[in-house]
Amino acid sequence: DGVILPAANKRRLRFQTLNLERVYVEIKRVFESNIGQFLQTEQLDSRRTRNRSFNNMYVNRVGVIVAQDTLLIGDTRNKWLQHELNLAPLLGKNERGLYLVKLSFGRDDMLYGQGDEVRQQYYYGPDYYSNPLSPGYVYAHGAVYKPILLSDIGLTLKQAGEDYLILATNIEDAAPISGVRISLRSLQNQELAAGTTGSEGTVTLSGIRQDVLYVLAELGEQQSVLKLNEMAWNNSTFETGGVESSAEGLNAFIYTERGVYRPGDDINLSVIVRTAEGSFPQDHPLSLRLYNPRNRLIVEAVQRRARDGFYSFALSTADDAPTGIWRAEINAGSRTFQHRVRIETVAPQRLKVSIETEKSELHKNDRELRFSVISNWLFGNPAAGLDASATVTLAPAEFSPEGWPGYSFRNETVEYPAKTLTIFGGKLDQQGRATVRWALPDMAEAPSVMQAKISATVLEKGGRPNTYSQVMRIHPFDYYVGLKKPDLNWGYANTGEELELQAVLLDTWGEPVAGRELRLRIYRGRDYWWWEYDSFDDFRLKFRTDSETRLLEERTLISATAPLKIPFTPEQKGQYLIELQEDDGHRAAFFIESWPWGAAPQSMKDAGNLTLKADRTSYAPGQTATVSFLAPDQGTVFFSLEKGDEVLERRILKPSPRDGEMQIQVPITSGMLPNVYAAVSIIQPHSRTANDRPLRMYGILPLMVVDSTTRQELVLSLPDELESGEPFRVELQTADKKPAQVTVAVVDEGLLALTGFRTPEPWRHFYKKVRLGVQTYDLFSFVLGANKGDIFRTFSIGGDFAAERMAALDFNDRAPEEARKAKRFKPVSLFRGPLMTDENGRLTLDFDMPDYIGAVRVMAVAANRDRYGHADKTVPVKKDVMLVPSLPRVLGPGDSISVPVTIFTMRDGIGKVELAIELDGPIELLSPARHTLNFDKRSEKDVSFTLQAREAIGQAKITFIARSARAAWRTSTDIEVRASSPLLVESTDYKIAPGEKLTLDLPDKGMPGSNRAVLSLSLRPPMDIDRRLGQLIRYPYGCIEQIVSAVFPQLTLSSFISDG
Repeated sequence: DGVILPAANKRRLRFQTLNLERVYVEIKRVFESNIGQFLQTEQLDSRRTRNRSFNNMYVNRVGVIVAQDTLLIGDTRNKWLQHELNLAPLLGKNERGLYLVKLSFGRDDMLYGQGDEVRQQYYYGPDYYSNPLSPGYVYAHGAVYKPILLSDIGLTLKQAGEDYLILATNIEDAAPISGVRISLRSLQNQELAAGTTGSEGTVTLSGIRQDVLYVLAELGEQQSVLKLNEMAWNNSTFETGGVESSAEGLNAFIYTERGVYRPGDDINLSVIVRTAEGSFPQDHPLSLRLYNPRNRLIVEAVQRRARDGFYSFALSTADDAPTGIWRAEINAGSRTFQHRVRIETVAPQRLKVSIETEKSELHKNDRELRFSVISNWLFGNPAAGLDASATVTLAPAEFSPEGWPGYSFRNETVEYPAKTLTIFGGKLDQQGRATVRWALPDMAEAPSVMQAKISATVLEKGGRPNTYSQVMRIHPFDYYVGLKKPDLNWGYANTGEELELQAVLLDTWGEPVAGRELRLRIYRGRDYWWWEYDSFDDFRLKFRTDSETRLLEERTLISATAPLKIPFTPEQKGQYLIELQEDDGHRAAFFIESWPWGAAPQSMKDAGNLTLKADRTSYAPGQTATVSFLAPDQGTVFFSLEKGDEVLERRILKPSPRDGEMQIQVPITSGMLPNVYAAVSIIQPHSRTANDRPLRMYGILPLMVVDSTTRQELVLSLPDELESGEPFRVELQTADKKPAQVTVAVVDEGLLALTGFRTPEPWRHFYKKVRLGVQTYDLFSFVLGANKGDIFRTFSIGGDFAAERMAALDFNDRAPEEARKAKRFKPVSLFRGPLMTDENGRLTLDFDMPDYIGAVRVMAVAANRDRYGHADKTVPVKKDVMLVPSLPRVLGPGDSISVPVTIFTMRDGIGKVELAIELDGPIELLSPARHTLNFDKRSEKDVSFTLQAREAIGQAKITFIARSARAAWRTSTDIEVRASSPLLVESTDYKIAPGEKLTLDLPDKGMPGSNRAVLSLSLRPPMDIDRRLGQLIRYPYGCIEQIVSAVFPQLTLSSFISDG
């Protein structure tokens, strides 16, 4: 493999033959002035088995044939023969330019088969391209091509935004070279920038805004080329992911006080904007646009007064606001940030439901899943005696341990559909608990690790559910086999080209396991699976049992702590299954499709990956990090510290290993927050690669930096228990007693539980791990005679095992439009801020608690330049006497309901409690309006009322009042009584003569509360504009054609309406 022919090879090119009598050689020269034009259309594909020709239509424009010859091999059969092409007589003293070498043979040049035998092979069979007797074999394997560039100049390039850092080294001894002219060239072969390397072999070219196609290096009579789109480092093997750093340095943290709102609720949206310096200009205008789910602009606002980039917007929504995901766009300077706001017709939970498992995860030897369902009323009392149920959803998950990117621990031939089972149904005990035990099913055929989503539902006495879900991992196996796919061009492999597979065996903690037997099996199946199967999924599930599937190879491997290298060459076209199994345990398997045409790229050769280690997981400014790695005793070490798209520091070092390991000390500064990357490239002398290491090895390691002074610690002080309907005070103190800006929110914990809402954490946002934006390129994998080990075009797979709490929730419920008019649930959602503490970091706020029982979370979010913090506290809200009614969301005319009401007393000796009900609107009582109960001890009791909606529509108000000698509690609920049939419209036209009188009867055909009359007078025949305009405005559908059809006629309304 390789393109660059260094001087050490003495202009000699080696090749091998098998069963060939003669070989034809053709060499074209691409003139040095035309290299850029050549690279516009051609690739410097350096594989030894490259069978894709150069495009003569383009190549003939930039080069000419300089040599053609026939090489006589002889009649040696069935033995690989190594040969050497001496190019010195052809090249002479000329070292510039690119040479294209073609070696080929024809049917008559093969020492294989007889004439009559060959003539019988003109059919197109399954081995048309793999059988040497077939003419398709010569088409597929009868030629190889290789570009050759004579040079001893090695190049490494780091692109950091508009800056390009280039290192030139001598391929022969790996020493840096000074005096090399470096030129950056565009696709149009224009010189974008140029410079000369200094004593360390480096040069930096800045301000390059155009795309660079290639780098041209010149020193004396030598040239070297680095083509960017072919010679990039593959960083996917390393942990380089994270958030993208902004070129402008602007960042914004956007948050709300809860995760879901109802139509008609107020939304408090806060924004903290920061520049790269950790601040923001005073009173800088910030604009907001709020779009509904139909992408219609609802609110547009601008904040022009703010301190230190801390803003808050109070946004109102209409009672009939459409439900779904709303989008807030924040414009700060030249950047636009987005935040999603969810509006749904939800009801806050009144119970806290939780799940307690005996183990955090289950293993192969575990026989059952044990857990407890626990529920309490939000104000603290156990949910004693309530109905509860639990389900388990068992589904495959991804086993993706850290440190093994690119490996798949999955069996692609197994389909394991998710199953949901009800495993418990019953009542909670007096402590609000229920214990559940579930025998685990057999999971020996699982494709990988499994996950169990446990969902628990507790019903209030009126039947309203309160739900909680939790996910846990189940390991059906003690060990997991991982396979790393080779990089395949266009998704398939080249027939006859060797690939390198990699395998590893890990325990359930993700640690490698050595010394265990692994069974490798390689199958080949039919080419055209769609003839017999409806889908590839069907084909892969039945691959082993298919009549045309053959077991090609089976052998035993022994696992090791390092990945196993498994060479594999697909000799024929078709589908291949690579399967590796640990003893009788887990198996990993994947498919490879092979075809004889096309160009599959170089195999994966991870030997070029260099493992870097740090002495700590994170560092504080002022500390020193130690980065260690294995290193040879000769060569050059190119070390750089990189952050985002910047190179902060670079060092050109000589290897200085102790016991084979080299260490580099890195002083940590605050400018490295939240992380930097240590990048190391070890370049070996070309003559020293006999140590079986690649010519160039490289590695990247993130160094996490945490500055404790950037955390603004907060202390919240408020009572451990709040009283419903009474004022309360919240006191906040910064731990360092320094001033800061804060927002404070008090929100119903039942609302927050609906979405698993976490208290906003600005510190976590502003100090997230930043992805590596610096791109590194080099040409060392294209050097002939080097034991290369880099990987190209490989992408990471796997997944995150974490299951989101939101996945267990269903927000598809849509209440009727009429019901949105009633404030069915009045949320507890109080908000203040941003406010500035006093000079000692202290802030006192007074709130009024509405008539509410349950629990609230008090949340504080603080910011002071580059310091951020948050704090929260959940407290119950209660009274000595409380009641909890269970009511439906809406009623229809004539509906009858039984309303259960639970009365709680929170201390002994309450005595007699009178419960009464008051009604207003289209609803009436069918049972006694009062109940008297006695409470000697703290307890709860149930009563019920029977109600019936009248044959009318409108809003009903139901009020419950509980009174004792020492306490009282009152709560009201609005319910919409909606029509069960659609709106009926009747119209009558009258013609009135001058002076004539007309008496009209008001309509009374509809239900009480629904009748509406409109009188329209016109000198010309009536157009009924009012009704038709109402239809246009209220048209319920929202595709673009319907929106335009509704809006366009409204543009003409001005011609129908007078200014008065």
